Amino acid sequence: MNEERLRDAWEALRTRRPSEALAILEALEETGRPGYDGRLHAWRAEALEALGRLDRASAEATRAIRIARAAEDADALNAFRALNQRILASLAAVQLAEQERKKDAHLADVDEAQLIAGLDGPARAAALTRRAQALIDAERRAEAVEVARRAFGAADGDPREQVLALLCETRAEPDRALLLLARAHAVADAADDPNLIAAVARAARGVGVRLPSPEFG
Repeated sequence: MNEERLRDAWEALRTRRPSEALAILEALEETGRPGYDGRLHAWRAEALEALGRLDRASAEATRAIRIARAAEDADALNAFRALNQRILASLAAVQLAEQERKKDAHLADVDEAQLIAGLDGPARAAALTRRAQALIDAERRAEAVEVARRAFGAADGDPREQVLALLCETRAEPDRALLLLARAHAVADAADDPNLIAAVARAARGVGVRLPSPEFG
């Protein structure tokens, strides 16, 4: 029965239904069999990562690593370490983004034309998104919306900058969060980028939005 449920969880992960996968995995317990227990924790980590719950995802990946190390399973150990490194990289990116936002407070009052002079494509979009974030923090949301939309247009098809611009607009317009997050998720999903998908999931959880796509249950 446990093996069957574990396979169900894997199928949910494979088809990008992390909420469903996590619900299954949370109901399962360790069996004392390293192969099973390692996968249980690793797949919990993957589901949590997709849902933007990175701290707990890393804890689950670390548990999987310990099990594989104790079992001297080199292949599993390498796979679980790679998973945890990816999660830790996402955590670091989140922390860095928060630090950068604090540094960017002055951008609310800069001359926008000067800010983006000489910048094109994703670089211009990134600068505009940073300014929009600063405007939100300064409680100038209407201005932030316009700047975030310009950032999306300047992204020139770059999925990362498109998603970041949409997430910024979501912060500025929480009443439109469902629509904006759905758009951001569509871009991240098309790019097949787990970091972007996780970023959208974190944003959705942060504003209490439950997206209708399978990825978010």
